Amino acid sequence: MSDEPQPDPAGSADDATEHEEPAPDSDAGPADDPTERNRWRPVFQLLSAMDDEIAQVYADNGIDDLKPSWVLEIIRLHVRGPMTIAELARSVGRTHSALSQKVAAMRAAGWLETTAGADARSKQVALTAKAERVAGLLAAEWRATEATIAEIESELPYPLTRVADDIRAVLARRSFHDRITDRLTAAPSGSRARRLADNSKKCGGGRPSGLRGLRQAEAVAGGAKQDRCPGAAGSPALGDALDFLAGGGLRAGAVEVRDIAGQPRLGGGQHVGDARGAQ
Repeated sequence: MSDEPQPDPAGSADDATEHEEPAPDSDAGPADDPTERNRWRPVFQLLSAMDDEIAQVYADNGIDDLKPSWVLEIIRLHVRGPMTIAELARSVGRTHSALSQKVAAMRAAGWLETTAGADARSKQVALTAKAERVAGLLAAEWRATEATIAEIESELPYPLTRVADDIRAVLARRSFHDRITDRLTAAPSGSRARRLADNSKKCGGGRPSGLRGLRQAEAVAGGAKQDRCPGAAGSPALGDALDFLAGGGLRAGAVEVRDIAGQPRLGGGQHVGDARGAQ
């Protein structure tokens, strides 16, 4: 018998290890997926969880079909009386289009009713008897929530209202929009982001307007071609988009930024929001 080692027919453990393919990491996302990084998602998740607890207060009191994001409009109409959609939108600091969609949903759920306004183009919005019955309770809950937020902030070394004020001061020096579009225009020459940014200059000035910068970023991420001017007529205003995106905050935007910044948010293009964490 030969003294030389005989090969193992099944293959050695070392051989198996050497040629074994590593197991894929099921939790790892695609390397080019930008949504894996989102700095402010925990903030929106926290506020959404607080929304859920407000909804639980309603359920504890026998109100099971009321969204916390609808309470602002119910209290406002209870205190000030019926308004047109345009008047109510101005009162709560929302855009007309965003408020129209909310009114339609609240009417379908039985909280609001609408009638013809002074002219054929307007609608008068009023509370239903169902909403009037709980309006007092909702106002009391609102006050209790405000007091609770003040209590929480007193226990924090850096209150969220101060964070909002400080961020607003930073953005006053250079807007969120400009910071995003500057990063797009700083892309390497010949890249898709740079071509989109150059295209925007041809379409309407030095910087993309409205949602143009965000749409460029989305087009880059999706590999989409964009041969015509973005942000053309018919595109939603920045305020409309942020009305929608603000849905991740406390009361899902119904409090506007009052609870976290101490004052009402203005309408139209003057909203400030996180363009990803809301949903």
